[in-house]
This record gives sequence, C-alpha cells and structure tokens, in this order.
Amino acid sequence: MKNATKNQRERLANFECESYAKKFIEYRRLAERCVWCGREKPRNKMGLCRHCDNVTKEVKLCANRAAKSRSHTADFDLRAALQMKRDCIGWGDEVRRIIAGPISGYDLEKDFELLARNIVPRSNVHSGDANMFAWTFTPEQRQVLAYLLWKISGEQASRNRKNRARRSALMCR
Repeated sequence: MKNATKNQRERLANFECESYAKKFIEYRRLAERCVWCGREKPRNKMGLCRHCDNVTKEVKLCANRAAKSRSHTADFDLRAALQMKRDCIGWGDEVRRIIAGPISGYDLEKDFELLARNIVPRSNVHSGDANMFAWTFTPEQRQVLAYLLWKISGEQASRNRKNRARRSALMCR
C-alpha cells in the first residue's frame, strides 16, 4: 500500500466503501421487519411490531365504537385510526422501495428536504441538489443514505403518527 500511487489508493478506498455499502444494504434487505411499518423491531405472530399492533387494536376498538354509537366523535376516531394504519403501511412501503433500489439524486433531495423542514420550517436548504447527490454518491451509497434518512424520519413519524392522522381525518370528511 505504501508503494501504491495516489490514484490506486483512491480506487482501493472507493472499492472498500462501495463493497461496504453493498454489504450494508444486503444486511438490511435480509433483516426481519414489521410487515406494516418496516422497522427492525421485535414482532408478534402476525409480523407486526408493538406500535403497529397497537394501531391494529385501536382500529378494531374504534370500528366497534363507531358501529355501536354512530356519533361524529366515534366516526372521527375511526377515520383517524384508519389513517394511522395507512401511515404505518406507507412507511413500510417506503423502506422496501429504498432497499430494492435504485435511489435517484432526486429521491435523496426530497429526503434531505423533509429532514431539513423538521428542523427549520419553511426552508429550502437542499432545493436543487439532486444532481449533486447523483454525481457525488454511488448507487449503493445513495441507498445507504436514503435508508439512514428513512430511519430518522420513520422514528419521528412513529412518535407523531396519531397527531398527523387526526389532522388528516379532520380534513377528510
């Protein structure tokens, strides 16, 4: 390695990074995930993590309550619970898309924008960076970045899922 030229060292470093990115994605592809949200959490017999199992129970409870009472509140709670279920499944679809690849620079731009907007509302920090992401990172590295950003955003979404579902249920009458 000492006698290698600078160009050879760079190629070797890139090869090691690319192979690690491929291994990382392959490991994530083989991981056992929640059937709905796609998180790598302990699962029950139905393949759901604790959080998604709680959403299932809430949907059943709200459906029973709405069938018995026919009140607007019970109907609203059912719509919110169903929206929570759709949200869980949507995050799972997203991680399955990321792991299946390929990830474009535009996909990374959207993910970074989502993260930036959670920190600095109404910001366009990464607007127009799609080409930079596509040219800078290899396809495997873009997958790793997208997965890591999904993991951050997914945890945050899991924590505020009920509030977002209730807001969505208010708008969809």
